[in-house]
Amino acid sequence: MFKVSELADPFYSLAEARQHGSFEKTDFISIETLVQLARCGRDLFLYQHRTHVFVLFIAGNVARFIRLDRAGACVSSSFDYVQHPKPLAQFLWSYSNMSSAHRGWDTTVVEPSSDEVDDFHAAINDWITRHGGVEVLKQRFPGVESTLDEDYPTYKLTVEPEFGKRQELVIQRPFSQSCNLIGHSTRTYIAYSQTEKTVVFYKESWRVDAEKDTSEATAYRKLSEHNVPHTPTVFCAGDVYSVGGELVHTETNIWARKTEAEWFVQSSALEAHVLHRIVQRLYYPVQWLLSSRQFVTVMRDCTIASEKSSEIGLLHRDISIGNVMANFTDDGRTFIEGILNDWDHFGYVSSNNQVGSIHRNLKQGTWPFMSIEILKNPNALHSIMDEMQSIFWVLLYGTYRFFDNNADIIWDVFFDRKKKHVEGKEEFVGGNPKTFFFLQTDEFISHSRTNGITTRVLGDLVESMALHWQRYYYIQGWWPMHGEWRPLHGGSAYHGLSDAVRAVASFPLKGLRDGWTNEEIDRLPAVLEDIKEKLSKPQFWITIFDRFLNDETLGVWPGSDAVPDKLPPQDEVEATNIMAVLEEQVWEGEIVSIDMGESYDHSESLSADSDYGDSGLSTASAPARKKHARDDDDLEDGDINTSGPSSRFRKRQRIASPASSSGDPL
Repeated sequence: MFKVSELADPFYSLAEARQHGSFEKTDFISIETLVQLARCGRDLFLYQHRTHVFVLFIAGNVARFIRLDRAGACVSSSFDYVQHPKPLAQFLWSYSNMSSAHRGWDTTVVEPSSDEVDDFHAAINDWITRHGGVEVLKQRFPGVESTLDEDYPTYKLTVEPEFGKRQELVIQRPFSQSCNLIGHSTRTYIAYSQTEKTVVFYKESWRVDAEKDTSEATAYRKLSEHNVPHTPTVFCAGDVYSVGGELVHTETNIWARKTEAEWFVQSSALEAHVLHRIVQRLYYPVQWLLSSRQFVTVMRDCTIASEKSSEIGLLHRDISIGNVMANFTDDGRTFIEGILNDWDHFGYVSSNNQVGSIHRNLKQGTWPFMSIEILKNPNALHSIMDEMQSIFWVLLYGTYRFFDNNADIIWDVFFDRKKKHVEGKEEFVGGNPKTFFFLQTDEFISHSRTNGITTRVLGDLVESMALHWQRYYYIQGWWPMHGEWRPLHGGSAYHGLSDAVRAVASFPLKGLRDGWTNEEIDRLPAVLEDIKEKLSKPQFWITIFDRFLNDETLGVWPGSDAVPDKLPPQDEVEATNIMAVLEEQVWEGEIVSIDMGESYDHSESLSADSDYGDSGLSTASAPARKKHARDDDDLEDGDINTSGPSSRFRKRQRIASPASSSGDPL
């Protein structure tokens, strides 16, 4: 990366960094340069199969070497390459003599033969034809139709099993991929398995190394061992090892631990990441479903999967519209069952039905579908009750978006969030609109929960489930004042309910304005605990699903009431949103600085959370190159200053439209 002026160098010298308390400059030109660096690194990871990237940064007469990976970045001290050309010459010589793996290429990904490419194209084209063609897939399985995009090269890769059996795959354009430079950076493909002789779903991501016992492969192995129903059929899963047999992992985090070195100044907490791969049966998104009955069946089956997995000590923790999927026959014509997919955020259940302290203190899940408790309390531990509430929000969201209705949709229920200081940190919180939705307070009273849902039996199901949450939050809203329980919220009485909803209700339909005896009020704390226990039991919700699916006295399900996506992806809007997010990316937080000599400007570290990648021109810091370059090319310790991993690279996130909710939108 080249800049004309030294003023474009976005980093302070080490001495200046110690004075300012930061390695990144904050002026407009520096921020612009940092964003540009992030884009360069991101694009290399997006369009190539890389483990790390080297960047040669030149601004005027000064140069720096930067090494990026999925955990962060190492940045060398700046030096005048005109007055001191040796480090640059040594780097370029070293880089030209490095192996492909040391340059940052994923050597497990190779070029396929022409026959393998032909077999791949034939298999994908046959799959597309059997599923109605490109135009049908654009509507009902968006993204799949672009699998054979000629602008993308075709690759072959081998997935070695930690669970399952070895798979040989051919891939082309990603079905989806994260634009984040750091972190998990998940990428998925519609692939052809030479092993299974069929089209499969392939996913790769950079899992957190500290969570080996919670890798996605571990989840699928446990689910398979216990025959948990309505979970994916996985052909192969596990961590990736290089051709030489070494685990493919990030290294910026390793440099962040060099706290005793003289060049070490400061470090933020950087997480180690390991490349992880999954090969599984191809399942269908809810857009593929033809009727709300099929959708409700999917939600019932996913609730069963949640119940059975919790019985063996596992919680999914990311039940969302993108992770509840449908299993069809190979031609996509006959519905089989619902599938609770994507277990990469699973956690272990403790004795109190919460995820234990083994996990990082982070919100898990997809924002629009998180429970009220998780949204309101950044430190809350995920419980089975949170899982069940996520089931409800996915049901409501899918009903609004994919099935016949003219409801006045309140998207703020799903996408509300605000910043709040929690224990000295700024956190995103939410949940109030969801609470109001259940309570039907004056703010939302003009918007009935189910008015506008054309399929009446579906509307009654949604209302019946909402009633139980409404009762919980009604009573939770009472609080002791002067020795008495008083209502914290207003709220309407239970009026205007259909006969079907009243028939399914298992408690007295008594609202806060209907009058309460002192005896009833005294029992509220105990009643609240009883309700909480009931709502935490998946079987309670499964019973409601089954009753509406099978009891014709409650209503008749139509054969087909699916409609085109009410929030279809808009390429131009999404592209604009991505660029807006990139513009807002900032390099912030604590950084590690590595100073190995006094002859040049001392370095700072770049903040990014991704594996070091090779940009084709750049280099790692001196110690890093000593690890990767030939012995006769190693630099002496005083030849160059290097900086290790720096601050976390975090993006400020915004929402362009609710359509961005798939995956991890927030």
